Amino acid sequence: MPHIDSFSPVLETPAFEEEAVLAQQSERRRHSSRNVVLGLLALGFVIGFALVISKQGWARTANQVHGVAEAVRDTGVAVKETSADAATTAKAKAALALSKRVSALDVNVDTTNAIATLTGTVPTSDAKDTAGTIVADTSGVRDVRNLLTVNPNMRPKEENARLARRVADLETQTALSEALNENAELDGARVRVRVVDGVATLDGLVRSEAQKERAGELARTFPGVERLSNRLQ
Repeated sequence: MPHIDSFSPVLETPAFEEEAVLAQQSERRRHSSRNVVLGLLALGFVIGFALVISKQGWARTANQVHGVAEAVRDTGVAVKETSADAATTAKAKAALALSKRVSALDVNVDTTNAIATLTGTVPTSDAKDTAGTIVADTSGVRDVRNLLTVNPNMRPKEENARLARRVADLETQTALSEALNENAELDGARVRVRVVDGVATLDGLVRSEAQKERAGELARTFPGVERLSNRLQ
C-alpha cells in the first residue's frame, strides 16, 4: 500500500488585511500621542494655576479670572455694537442726503446703542420734524433724540442747495432711464439720459421717427423734468 504524506494547509493573510491592521495600529499610536500631549498641557495649566493660587490666594485669583472673562465679553459686545451703530449712522446720513426738504450738511447724526442723536441747525420746525422722521424710519434705529436747533434766520448755503438739486437730478435721471428702457414701444432703441438742473437731454439712436417722438413724450411729462432736449437720431 503506497504511503501518502499528510500535510496541513498554511493560510496566508491577504495583503489588504495586513494594510488595514497596520493603518489601525498607526492611528492608535497617533491618537495615543495626541492624548499624551493634551494631558501634558492640561497638567502644566493645572500646575501653573495652582502656583498662582498659592501665591495670591483663591479669592483674588478667582476675581481676576472672572474679570478677564467679563472684559473679553464686554469687548466683543462693544465691537459688535460699535460696528452696527456706525452702519446705522451711515444709512441715516444717506437718507437725509436724499431729502429735498432737509440739508444733510447741517444735520449731525450720532448713533449709540441704536439710539440716533441729531444735532445741528435747521431753518424751520418742519425741517426739524422731517429730519427726525427720516432718521426714525432708517433701518437699525431704535429711537431718536432730536436736538436740532431751529433758526428762522438761517438760509440754506449755496453749496447745500446745489447738492440737493444734483441729488434730485440724479434720481430723475435714473428713473427716466429705466422707464425708457422698459418701454415696449422703444424696443431696439439705444437712449442715453442726462438730467442737469431739471433739463433732460436724450441722446442715442432710435429705429424710427415714431420712437423718437414717443421717447420725447415720456421724458417731457416725467416727474422732475422741467425742460427737454431731444437729440435722438
